[in-house]
Amino acid sequence: MPAPADAARFPGRSGTFYARFGKRAFDIVFSLCALVVLSPLLLVLVVFVAATSESVFFGQKRYGRGKRVFRMWKFETMTSETPREGTTEELKSEDVHFTRYGAFLRKYSLNELPQLANILKGDMSVVGPRPAMMVEQELLRLRDENGS
Repeated sequence: MPAPADAARFPGRSGTFYARFGKRAFDIVFSLCALVVLSPLLLVLVVFVAATSESVFFGQKRYGRGKRVFRMWKFETMTSETPREGTTEELKSEDVHFTRYGAFLRKYSLNELPQLANILKGDMSVVGPRPAMMVEQELLRLRDENGS
C-alpha cells in the first residue's frame, strides 16, 4: 500500500498511523478542550443569537474529505429572507441581511465556533482544507487534480 501524501510532507511521520490516528487524536483533544474552555462564551452567544434571530444555528451542506457530504454548523448571522445557497459575497449588499449581532459575530469569526462540534464528530479537521460549499465545483475539481 503506498504511503499517503502526508508522508512526503512529513517524513518523520510515516503515513498511516499519523494520518489516521495522530491527526484525529489531536482534533478530538483540541475540540474537547476548546468546547470546555469556551463554554461560557458559547452560552452567552446562544442567548444573544436566540434573542435576535429566528434560529440559533445555521447548518450548511458541505463536501468533506472524500467528497462526503455533511452539515457544517455555525451561529445564525443572517435574516431568514437571505438566500441560503451560494456565498455571502454573491449578495448585492450583505449588510442588510445581517441580524442585530450578525456583523459582529462574523467580524470576529465567533459564528464559526459551533464547528468545534463538527471537528469533534469527525466531519472536519482543525488543520486541513476548508470544506467546500456545494456550489464550489471548480474548487473540488482543482483539489482532485492536485491530490488535496
